[in-house]
Amino acid sequence: MYGGTWKNGLKDGPGTYYYASGNADVVNYSGGEEVDEGVRFLADRSAAWKLLKGDLVGEISLEEAREIVDRIGEMCPPQLKEGSPSLRMTGGALTLEPLSLS
Repeated sequence: MYGGTWKNGLKDGPGTYYYASGNADVVNYSGGEEVDEGVRFLADRSAAWKLLKGDLVGEISLEEAREIVDRIGEMCPPQLKEGSPSLRMTGGALTLEPLSLS
């Protein structure tokens, strides 16, 4: 699920992509493509990795992750906890299910 800006039907500008697992990428898009640096957070937000044009570069500190997110102009995604809803595709429909972090 994507939360961010669109232009001509394509992701464009700062946004956050949420995976069904609860992991989240905070990135800048241009014409639907990831550009510049971004951050991938684990579902429980306990760890982060730097992204460069959508590719994982390496693990970074949460402080560095927050700095990158600030430069992008987005907010850090909320921390998910055991039992938080998680998006799942079921029979062609998006549903919420409890998230298990184990």
